[in-house]
Amino acid sequence: MVLNLAHNAVETLGGLESCKTLTVLDLSHNRIRSIVGLPILNSLTELHLSGNKLESLEGVHHAPQLCELYIRGNRICSLLPLSSSLGLCVLDASDNVILSLPDTLHVLGNLRRLKQLRLKGNPLTRDNLHVTAVRQSTAVEILDNVLLRDRSTFGSTFAPHADVRGRTKEDLKETARAAFQNKVQEKRRETGSAIHYLHGRILSLQEEQQDYEDHLTMELKAYNRYLDAIPAEDYQSIDSERVPGAMERYMFTKFWERWDQGKRRQGNHPFRDLTKPEEIAQTPQLNPAVTGVCRDSDTLGP
Repeated sequence: MVLNLAHNAVETLGGLESCKTLTVLDLSHNRIRSIVGLPILNSLTELHLSGNKLESLEGVHHAPQLCELYIRGNRICSLLPLSSSLGLCVLDASDNVILSLPDTLHVLGNLRRLKQLRLKGNPLTRDNLHVTAVRQSTAVEILDNVLLRDRSTFGSTFAPHADVRGRTKEDLKETARAAFQNKVQEKRRETGSAIHYLHGRILSLQEEQQDYEDHLTMELKAYNRYLDAIPAEDYQSIDSERVPGAMERYMFTKFWERWDQGKRRQGNHPFRDLTKPEEIAQTPQLNPAVTGVCRDSDTLGP
């Protein structure tokens, strides 16, 4: 079971308790600050949390079968909570604030199934020896998309690595094929997330456009109602060049809302919902309330 909630402004992990058969969960590019509330998901093998606001991985142990973890672009400073994730094979922790290389190696050194690792963009990578340290202290085979090799073998492109003597040509091909497949799958996930986000954004823009048109339509009706309501001699007081700006601020809709609520009525005259010109003409006490929209700072008069 796969659940993709990327690009949805998710802030908490509530509601996942019933997803017992969930194997892949994509929560990348949301607003999640903590995964402490992650329910126990025994079937979960792949978790995407890139592009959130995480500062800690506390709670990751609630996914005991986790094989792949993507946490790029957060504020994580330590990988210590991963100590219990012994089945982890792929980890993307790039673009975080991981500082301590020794502490990181201590954690990663116990993850014997971890073969693919990304650490670029973290302060610890400023240490020029971090690549050598990762190769010597962990089981990682690919670090930041680079196949790890012993420095002493760099003189010959095809010299066997000290740690892989005895490997056959097919083994080497399989390693390259695995790296290739991983890159393709990751790019597909990124593309899928981008498409999902853009689709949601398109729908949002369409809704905004429809709301805008609906509000302007109401405003146009309110403007026409205003013109129908005032006496003909007051037409000259309207500055037509200021009408669009007033409509943009929904001045006429607001005016009629106040009118219909009785807030425009004169104190010495009972309120009535007057919509016909002859009714307003017969009610001189109310004329200032109607034409007043042309005489204040937000109105149309000169």
